Amino acid sequence: MWTARVFTLYPDVFPGPLSKGLYGKALEKKLWNIEVINIRDSANDKHKTVDDTPFGGGSGMLMRADVIANSLDKNISNKKEPIIYLSPKGKKFDQIYAKKMLNNNINIICGHFEGIDQRLLETRNIEEISVGDYILSGGESASFVLIDSILRLLPNVLGN
Repeated sequence: MWTARVFTLYPDVFPGPLSKGLYGKALEKKLWNIEVINIRDSANDKHKTVDDTPFGGGSGMLMRADVIANSLDKNISNKKEPIIYLSPKGKKFDQIYAKKMLNNNINIICGHFEGIDQRLLETRNIEEISVGDYILSGGESASFVLIDSILRLLPNVLGN
């Protein structure tokens, strides 16, 4: 069964629209699965801090590399599964990429703030993907776009 594992600061948003209509019926029939991981659960301090200032300086806040790394390590057992970070500076998402994602379960990191510490992206072979030339407040809405476009391609999800 194809699975989308979503790493987010807002787990209560999911499965959201993916639990309705044909996708919801397919989810109930176990034609696909969604696992939602609260990134904050992997923070090590009492305040569950997930953001910090950029390592090299600069304005804004970044999602902490150590917290995301801990979350990935705790929740991904198959190291061959792709890890996708939804980012406006990533490779443009298209139908060819959606078809490619049918071959494996996927892991999606929903970013916030100014993004994710670049060191994590480089050391974990995380692929940056953009759903369009615009900026969203977080990766959750972009993850719905990505998952929706893949689900339509799964056998028996849409029917005919």
